[in-house]
Amino acid sequence: GAIFPCFGLIFAQVITKLVDTKNPPPGPLEGTNLYSFLFVMIGIAAFFGMSGQIVCFEIAGERYTKRLRAAVFEAYMRQEVGYFDQAENSLGALTAKLAVDAKNVNELITKVSGDVTQILVTAITGLVIAFTQSWMLTLIILCMAPFIAFANYYQSKIENGYEDQTKAANEQSGEVAGEAIKEIRTVAGLNKQTHFETKYFYATEHPHKLAKRKAVSSSIGFAFQQCISYYANAVAFFAGIQLMWHHGLTFDRMFTCMMTIMITAQGVGRASVFATT
Repeated sequence: GAIFPCFGLIFAQVITKLVDTKNPPPGPLEGTNLYSFLFVMIGIAAFFGMSGQIVCFEIAGERYTKRLRAAVFEAYMRQEVGYFDQAENSLGALTAKLAVDAKNVNELITKVSGDVTQILVTAITGLVIAFTQSWMLTLIILCMAPFIAFANYYQSKIENGYEDQTKAANEQSGEVAGEAIKEIRTVAGLNKQTHFETKYFYATEHPHKLAKRKAVSSSIGFAFQQCISYYANAVAFFAGIQLMWHHGLTFDRMFTCMMTIMITAQGVGRASVFATT
């Protein structure tokens, strides 16, 4: 999680060194040469850090999912016969829940837990670096945080809303397919293949309509999120220039603060995409 803020800090220092043409040529481990070496170290740290994060959370998620599926199937076996006669507890619905719900729990542990941890570490590290450079500029940029959070919330709400509706619609189509496959000999003997094909086609028509609506709504939500992000960048650049003119903020501190917050926001945004899905 600390990779993105540290990268922003070093990248900003490299830009300030390149802009200043009055500096003498650096030594082997001075100036831009030192920062180039630090970039290599960040790459190595990112390789081992990301690998360790994925491996640890994937192993934990698979172990928990295995125990969860066994527990859910055991709970199914303990139910009364009347439980399976209910419409919402048909063969297709129960098997879909056994597969999809366990997969969602697996993603909750493997992706969401790791991404939430990464978001927290990235945000804390980035804010600490930014406040040490310019607390005024950092506070101004943080005033845009509610708008960015609302844009992310709007997009995630659209995604989750359509996901729940699509899940219920897919359970119906799974019920039709499970019924036909389970009694395939009877279906073939009565020559009812066309009937079940038509029934399955109409069962999948509603999920396709939901997918089309989701495509339009998600594109609008993503565009709104990107619009707010660029507007926040414009406000931050304008505030940085004003602080340089009227409050004596140096260019290197302003640029370091800006780059740290921008790259931190990108890191948080990338992780939040997986966390919301």
